[in-house]
Amino acid sequence: MVLRRYVGMTFRFTVDKGAKSTGRSVCIIYDPFEFQKYTLRGCQVPNHGLREDMSIFAKDSAVMAKTKELCEAIAQDIEFVALQGQVERFLEDDAAKLQYQSVHERGEELHQKQQAGVELGEREIQEFESARNGLLENEVARDFMDAQQNLQTLQQTISKYVGMTMELGRVPEAEDLDQSGGGGCCGGGCGCG
Repeated sequence: MVLRRYVGMTFRFTVDKGAKSTGRSVCIIYDPFEFQKYTLRGCQVPNHGLREDMSIFAKDSAVMAKTKELCEAIAQDIEFVALQGQVERFLEDDAAKLQYQSVHERGEELHQKQQAGVELGEREIQEFESARNGLLENEVARDFMDAQQNLQTLQQTISKYVGMTMELGRVPEAEDLDQSGGGGCCGGGCGCG
């Protein structure tokens, strides 16, 4: 069995030397772009091993059962519920949303100016910093930004564990996680960077 990395995923190429009828090897390759679909690359399809009811993607598979357990544990976690509450409170506060959107858009404008080589004036920098400080003084907006950061970190951490498990073929240990760098997209472990 040979392991190959492709588009951030690890694929197992299985060679069945018992394909005597044609003398060719049998290869099964999972195509990540067509969920639950197996394709062939220059090989024959065996009549066994591809049953839907045995698929890792079946609703009653052990992997899907554990995935549902993980989702349930997250949804019931007290800290997660509190973070969701902070997001909901922000979404219900039109003034906080408008203030957040205004600061975000102004920050994007200034960033684009800098990228275009335009020197920012002292006045526009001070105006932006003042608006940003005002946003950070808004408890609802500040709690939302903190919640957003924590939820993103949770999602990245879970993705890192799952991605490394798929890459290594085992549950990653602390050393594996430390060696992988930042994890997540472009931080190692995902194959894109």
